Amino acid sequence: MRRTALVTAVVVGVVATLSALQLTPGTLEAWARYIALHDAELAENRANGVPYLWIDRLPEDERGKRQAELDRGEVVVKGLELRDNGKKVEVRDGKIHHWVGTVIVPGATLDEVVAFVQDYDKYPERFAPMIERAEVLSHEGDRWIVRMRNRTKKVITVVMDADYVVDYLPLSPTRLETMNVTTNLFEVKNAGEPNESRLPGDEADGFLWRLRMICRFDQREEGTYEECESVSLTRNVPYMLRWLIDPFVNSVPRETIEFNMGVVRDGAGKRRPYSSAGSSSHARRRNPTAMTPADREDMARGVYQTPFRRRTCRQAGVDTSSSTVRRSRVASSNSMASARCSSVM
Repeated sequence: MRRTALVTAVVVGVVATLSALQLTPGTLEAWARYIALHDAELAENRANGVPYLWIDRLPEDERGKRQAELDRGEVVVKGLELRDNGKKVEVRDGKIHHWVGTVIVPGATLDEVVAFVQDYDKYPERFAPMIERAEVLSHEGDRWIVRMRNRTKKVITVVMDADYVVDYLPLSPTRLETMNVTTNLFEVKNAGEPNESRLPGDEADGFLWRLRMICRFDQREEGTYEECESVSLTRNVPYMLRWLIDPFVNSVPRETIEFNMGVVRDGAGKRRPYSSAGSSSHARRRNPTAMTPADREDMARGVYQTPFRRRTCRQAGVDTSSSTVRRSRVASSNSMASARCSSVM
C-alpha cells in the first residue's frame, strides 16, 4: 500500500511537470514529414500493384507464421517505422507511433463487417470501457463525422474528446478502405465531475496530439480480413521518467488496435477460426463481451493485461496468474521489468 501511494504521488508530480511542454512547430514539421513519407509509400504500393494487405507482403516464412496466428483467431500487431532516405525521422519534443494490426472476421462478408463498423451509436456498448460516448455529427455519402469520448487508464487516467472524420472508399465488391483522421481533439480534466473542463489537445499534456488510421477490408473464403494501420503523435518523455510514462504512451496505440479489432472480430464474426481448445483465452482477448467478470473489472480499473503484456511478464519471470496480477503491485524489487508487469501499467 505504501509503495502504491508513493507511485501515485510520483505520477501526479510527473504529470504536473510534463504539462509544461506543448506542441511546437518543430514537432508538427516532423509529423508532416512522416505523413508525407507514409502517403508516398501508399501511392507507390498502389502504383506497383503490391499485395493489398501488409501480411501478404511479408517474407514467406514470416507470412506463414502470421497466417497461422490469424487462423487461430489472434490479432496480429506489429510496430512499423518509415525512414527518410534511410534515416530516422527525428521528432523534436515528440514521438511518432506507427502500428499495423490484422485480424480475420470469420465467416463474415465485407458488407456485414462494414455495417458493424459503421454502427457508431453502439460503440459505447460494444467498445466499453474504452469508448464512453459516440455521436454521429454528420453522414454524407461515404464520409462520416463521429464525435467520441475515449478513456484510457494505465496508472494515470486520460480522457479525450475528438471528432473522427472517416472516409469510406469502396475498391471492389470485396475490398474497401477507410481513412480516419482525428480533429477537434480535447483532453478532458475531471471527466464526469461537476468541475469537468476541456483543454485543446495542442495545449494539453500531450498524450495524444495527432492520429490518423487507414483500415483495409478484404473479403476472402474464410471471412473478411480487417487490417488497420495507425500513425499517432504524442509528446516525448524525459529519459529519467520513461520507465513510468513510456508504458502509457508506447503501449496504448498497440493495445487500442488489439482491443478494437478483437471487438470487431467477435462482434461481426459468425464463427471462430481457432480450435475449441484455445477459444476461451482468445475469446477473452480484450473483448468485453467475452471476458470474465473479473477481467471486465480489471479493465475498468486499468490493470487488465493483454496477451502481449502477459508474454512479456512471463519472460521477466513474473507470475501472471489472475490473482497475482490483480493483487500484487510489485513482484520483485530487484527487477524494473517485474515491477512494470505487476503494476497497473
